[in-house]
Amino acid sequence: MSVTVKYLLLSTAFVFFSFAAAAQTGGVKVSGEKFLFFKQALDSMPTGLKKGMIKKYPVCKIPAHDSYQLNTINIPFSGAALNLPGKYRNGYINMYALSEMANDCYMGKKYDSASWYWDKALDTAIAYGFGAEELHNLRIALNHICFLKGDYTRAMRISAEGLAKAEQLGDVNRMAHFNNVIGYIYMKLRDTTKAGFYFRNHLKNARSINDSVEVAHALYNLGDLAITEKKYDEAIGYFTLALDGYAAIKVPGIFDRIERKAFISNKLAQCWKLKGNLPQALQYTVPPLAATNMTSSVNPYDKADFFINAGDIYNRMLIPDSALKFLRKGLDIAVEIDHQEFKRDAYEQLALVFSRKKIYDSAFVYQQLFSKLKDSIAEEISSEEIYQRDADLQIERQEQVQKIALERQRLWRNIIIGVAALLLLTVIFLLNRYQLKQKNRYQQELNRQQNELFNAIAAAQDQERKRIAQDLHDTLGSVLSAAKLKLAAAKELKPEWSREDHFQTGISLIDEASAELRNISHNIMPAALSRLGLVAALKNLSTAISSNSNVQISFSSHDFTKRLDEQKEISIYRIILELINNAVKHAQASLVTVQLIKYPGYINIMVEDNGKGFDYKTALSQKKGIGLGNIISRVEFLKGEMDVDSKPGRGTSVFIDVPLI
Repeated sequence: MSVTVKYLLLSTAFVFFSFAAAAQTGGVKVSGEKFLFFKQALDSMPTGLKKGMIKKYPVCKIPAHDSYQLNTINIPFSGAALNLPGKYRNGYINMYALSEMANDCYMGKKYDSASWYWDKALDTAIAYGFGAEELHNLRIALNHICFLKGDYTRAMRISAEGLAKAEQLGDVNRMAHFNNVIGYIYMKLRDTTKAGFYFRNHLKNARSINDSVEVAHALYNLGDLAITEKKYDEAIGYFTLALDGYAAIKVPGIFDRIERKAFISNKLAQCWKLKGNLPQALQYTVPPLAATNMTSSVNPYDKADFFINAGDIYNRMLIPDSALKFLRKGLDIAVEIDHQEFKRDAYEQLALVFSRKKIYDSAFVYQQLFSKLKDSIAEEISSEEIYQRDADLQIERQEQVQKIALERQRLWRNIIIGVAALLLLTVIFLLNRYQLKQKNRYQQELNRQQNELFNAIAAAQDQERKRIAQDLHDTLGSVLSAAKLKLAAAKELKPEWSREDHFQTGISLIDEASAELRNISHNIMPAALSRLGLVAALKNLSTAISSNSNVQISFSSHDFTKRLDEQKEISIYRIILELINNAVKHAQASLVTVQLIKYPGYINIMVEDNGKGFDYKTALSQKKGIGLGNIISRVEFLKGEMDVDSKPGRGTSVFIDVPLI
């Protein structure tokens, strides 16, 4: 028996499960309950995928042709079916409902009805574009029925259309299958040239997708063709390669090794039988006959072939009793599965057996059955239509080539238009980018100038503050000190003045003026900053604020062994002073922590408070507060970086890094 028939049977056995639908397709009513059941199963697939309840079975190289199956229900769905909308979803369920009806008929050996339902399912698949089901399920099932009935004309139509569709989709897996089927049909017509062409295409397709099993199948087919060409040694070589190929496949579950060995051995038995070496042929019948009881993988078609082939060999060896035993077993199976060609071959061999046994009435009956069935099979094979289907396939291929050429021309036209549009957009983009760069460069220059102006003004202000503070201290301070000394001298000359209220009030006013003068001078430019440096000035500032208010200032510094540049010290002092003022005046903080750390390359400033906080981004966008702008400008002047972490109700933390260079 051909590997094609066997492959079709195996494929059908696991593809067609129970499906039903609640709509009408081609005038066929289907069950609403089953439609709802399978609709719910399909709807639950996305959830099942998320929960890991679904197994994925790659069917071919096309991702949309993958099969998804619930762990609890033996129902496979195409990956493309998971996202089908509306009527396409209902059409998909209807298609499988018809498949289920076909499968029921097939199991009941109602092959004409099964074929009719699968035809309707195929029409639905073509109408809705369900390529996975059309190529991997329905056309295979219909071919299976055709081979059962010996209807090679219809098998050619189904396979030629399938091959054209597979080539259109780029489904190499199905291209291999349909090349195999068409090659087998031509082999049945004894057109070995055409058969060889399609069988070699089958082998080429199988190798292109690295399918070791399919390669072994293709080698087997070439061996079968060699038998037809009476090249028996060449056939033995192909069968040996195929058997080695099956043996080299290590993946379990793909096929039964006992069944494969039996299948190939049966073909080798045929080769040796046709070569005339009947004892050698008889030896090769042992594994096939043993396999019929050793494994359940051997299907009825192969069993029939094994028994009929063994009966033929015994017949040629003139051992009619053994031949009769095996031929009757083969005929019983062929009748059970209604396989026309096997029945024909069994009838022919049984006529010879009974003739040799001189039971001529039985021999005559079987000869009549053989002749009638032989003529019936011959009438069903229309070689003219088969060749017409092949011609149609070649025409369709040419049309496909022309279509591809036109699409390529359109593609190049669209590419040229697209490139031109892209170039135009690129020019516009580059022009806009250039203008934006110019604008950014102008803005950066403006910002730089503004910063320089601010820094110059700030530096001038600092110098002016320092001069004013020095002048106040040196001039007005000296005058107040001299006035107090004069009043003290007058008190010594006129002791009675000390009892005068006006005199005492005058001295008190001079003391108050001196103290206020010191405060003003310190605020303008702390003397400690000029004399002792940044750290001492900040310590004095923290002590003064903590002593004269309800705000506690915690100050700490690390690794400040040398003084910094005077302008840098003034800027840092002003930054920290402004941050403390913001915390006290605006944030209403009761605790402010100031930390100053000197690293090898930069100074880190940290000022935190427990105040009410604020939205820093909003304050920046709305440009609220001169103090915040001054702080940012001074940080930029020092080429530093500032990070503010603050939200309303949770205080403020300011981190500033100032480079030393």
